[in-house]
Amino acid sequence: MNGGMVEIFIELWREACKNGIDFVPRSKNMEFLSMYKLTKNQAIEALQNLSAEHYYSGPEKDKDRKGDIWEFKINMYDIKDIYVKVKLYSINGKYYAKCISFHK
Repeated sequence: MNGGMVEIFIELWREACKNGIDFVPRSKNMEFLSMYKLTKNQAIEALQNLSAEHYYSGPEKDKDRKGDIWEFKINMYDIKDIYVKVKLYSINGKYYAKCISFHK
C-alpha cells in the first residue's frame, strides 16, 4: 500500500473527526466496550488519534454504501490489537468520520 495514500486518509480523518465520529453501535462493538469496561467516549478518543502507523489494510469499496473502508489495528490501555474499521463520508463538501467496527 502506498504510504502517501494512508497519510492523506489520516489527514482527512483528523479533519473529519472535528465534526464528530459516528460510532456505529453494532452488537460486536458494544459487547467489546462492555467486556473491557470502556466507554464510547474512550473509543472515540482512540479513534481521533489514529495514525498511519496503525494502518492494517484498505481501502476497500464499501459493499453497502458509497465510499471506501479502511482498517487499522490499535492498542489502548492494556488491550492489544483492537480491530478498527472506519470510513469517511461527505455531505455538502464537508467530511465526516464513521467507525463501523471496534473490537478484538
